Amino acid sequence: MARISRGDGDLAVSSISLELAGTVPDPPRPAETLALPDSAYMGLGREFADLYGPYLETPRSFLYLVFLTYFGAGIARKVTLNSELRPEPRLFTAIIGESADTRKSTALRLGDEFFRSLGPAWPAGVLYGVGSAEGIAAELKECPALILHFDELKSFVDKAKAEHSVALPMVSTLFERDVYDNRVKAERVSVRGASLSLLAACTSETYATMFDSRFFAIGFLNRLFVVVDRATASIPIPRSVPEAQVDALRRRVRDALATIDREYTQHGLRAVSLPVDPDALGLFTRWYESCTGSIFERRLDTYAHRLMVLLAASSGRMRVDRTVMEAVLALVRYQLDARREADPVDAESTIAKLEEKIRRTLARGALSDRDLKRRVHYDRVGIWAWETALGNLMRVGEVARNGEAGLWLVTTPVTTTQNGVSVNAGAK
Repeated sequence: MARISRGDGDLAVSSISLELAGTVPDPPRPAETLALPDSAYMGLGREFADLYGPYLETPRSFLYLVFLTYFGAGIARKVTLNSELRPEPRLFTAIIGESADTRKSTALRLGDEFFRSLGPAWPAGVLYGVGSAEGIAAELKECPALILHFDELKSFVDKAKAEHSVALPMVSTLFERDVYDNRVKAERVSVRGASLSLLAACTSETYATMFDSRFFAIGFLNRLFVVVDRATASIPIPRSVPEAQVDALRRRVRDALATIDREYTQHGLRAVSLPVDPDALGLFTRWYESCTGSIFERRLDTYAHRLMVLLAASSGRMRVDRTVMEAVLALVRYQLDARREADPVDAESTIAKLEEKIRRTLARGALSDRDLKRRVHYDRVGIWAWETALGNLMRVGEVARNGEAGLWLVTTPVTTTQNGVSVNAGAK
């Protein structure tokens, strides 16, 4: 019978051991670094990420999702899915990195500069920060296809927290609808025909702590497509991307936008509906039926519908084929894991928050003492809180340490995904 307990040299948590069933247990599965799989990249977005990626420390996933956010805003009213839902390919994207070293702002700046350089071919507008819901409404009247662009997501969150502000319900409503009204005695905020997108950056620590109960209650967080990554390249002075290659990509993007606009015009200025091939529908149906109802899965199907349109259109396809669907499913499976890793903890106390963070972090696989501390930022809560939270989880048998492997693990299986396959993380 295998025994897992506190090893020599570990923090002074309760000396508790846990008997695991079986005489020869399998070793715990080490956690893999969360990353957007290569199968999720396709079309013009992939070209953009592959062009700029080798010259920068910015993660490729950041460049890819920034491109898709901008491209989707430009075609939002012109192309949709052959479905009664008629989704627009708009994204609310949150780029999340551990620190400034992740080069989040670089991705936002490059995407913005690239699309503005397209000239009138790209019809959407950009609002760099906002002071109120009234300000957003006024901008939408002038430019119905609009990206809210925040170098720091916290700036929007702080504005939305202000007393009497309706920015949070307004932006949340406009994720799925194109209309919003708020009437009070003295004034009225009214929006019609809007196509709102959102792009923002945030550090992982700030993302974990800046939301209050209103954001959880209204479901703002499951409206975000979070992109969690870290910089791995080290480039002291990045070289310039060859302008000839940038120009060539600009021409391809302009051509794609022109083709979509031509189809839209020939369709009587009504959104062109993209059909879904039968084999692609079969793939999506199997994924949809495998969903468990987890809070992290909320609106993943909504994002899948939007990504079908977005990836097909940005790849020059006027239908959703198997290749598009495979990339869509790679993206939503990644998103499920990203939400679990980045999700802010809605708990009442520091200890409860840390306990939940440990559970969620270990749900993806076993970690060494050093890696677990780094993932949950234990240095910011203090040794006492860390020891107490870990000791509580050990006492109730939720967490244990494999002394031979030197890894912490959850002892109750937790459903997660790994490379698109449902697995159970935890002790075996």
